[in-house]
Amino acid sequence: MSEQKVLIKWETNWADEMDISGFCISTQGEYDEWAAEMSKYDTSFEFSIGSNEDMYYRKGKDLVDEMTVRPIDDIEEAVLMNLFGQEFGFTEGIFYSVDNSNDAW
Repeated sequence: MSEQKVLIKWETNWADEMDISGFCISTQGEYDEWAAEMSKYDTSFEFSIGSNEDMYYRKGKDLVDEMTVRPIDDIEEAVLMNLFGQEFGFTEGIFYSVDNSNDAW
């Protein structure tokens, strides 16, 4: 039996000028691992969301707290994958960038 798939949504705002959102399909285990590693990150960091825009965080838990996670079934996963692919919006690559150095950002 395969591991539970989840829909991870990220919704925030950049400098009160634009809404930032996106989603990623993952497994519960992959998300839990990402969230645990990111929550250990206790120094400030930033990452680019455009050519001149960066998101700034004081610690990793601040980013984790902006995520919402919910289980999805096989049909929901298939529909999302068919329409958008595994990730969409500003979440592209964010879940694969976890590293305990600023070089990851």
